[in-house]
Amino acid sequence: MKTTTMVQGAVALTVVGLGAYAVWKLGGFGKGLITGDNALTQNARDADGNRVTAYQGVPVVGTLGAAANAVSGGYLASLGSWIGTGLYDAFNPAPAEPPPRENYDETDRLLKRYPGPQANDATSIFGGWSDQAGIY
Repeated sequence: MKTTTMVQGAVALTVVGLGAYAVWKLGGFGKGLITGDNALTQNARDADGNRVTAYQGVPVVGTLGAAANAVSGGYLASLGSWIGTGLYDAFNPAPAEPPPRENYDETDRLLKRYPGPQANDATSIFGGWSDQAGIY
C-alpha cells in the first residue's frame, strides 16, 4: 500500500469523525433550541446581574429572547421586569387600611400582645383571695 493512500485514508477518517462530532453537537444544540433548555436560557441575567429564569423552558422564542437579552447586556430583562411589576401594581392595588373602630379599646390589643397571668393563678395579685366570708 502506498503512503499517500494511507495518509488520504487517515485524513478521510479524521474528516468523517470531525463531521460526525459536529453533527452530534449541532443536534444537541437543536434539541436545546427546541426545548428551551440551553446555555443561553440557563445563564440569562438582567442588567444588575440577577439570574432570570423567564426564558427557560420556552421553545425557540425563549432562546431568541435570551440571545437578545444577552446582546443588550441584560437591559431587556430589566425593562420587562419593570413593565410587568408596573402592570401588576396598576391592576392589583394594595387594599386600603380598615377604618378605625368607633369604640376602640387599647386594652384588647395590649392583652393579646402581652398576656399576663390568669386571675385564678396563685401568682396573680388576686390569686389568694376568695369570695367566701372568712376565707382569705
